[in-house]
Amino acid sequence: MEISDIINLVYHFFNTIRNFLSLIIEQTILRGRPDLAQQYSSALTIMITLTTLYLILVFISAARKAIGILIAIGWMLIIISITLKLFGL
Repeated sequence: MEISDIINLVYHFFNTIRNFLSLIIEQTILRGRPDLAQQYSSALTIMITLTTLYLILVFISAARKAIGILIAIGWMLIIISITLKLFGL
């Protein structure tokens, strides 16, 4: 398996997750604003990936504190951004 095959596989995996998250967000949280679902599904995919990486690193105990801070900041910013968009601010 070549490096380009691995990159294509990772891209396909992320794209599938993003589309799935977009569908879920569009049907639940942002029911009245489906245009925002696509925008936030990409951010959520990145945050879920970082969270998974963090959980793996907890077992390895490498760079746990720095990634934990980035994850906490990222989740807070996403929650604040979605809340502000929902209230039209």
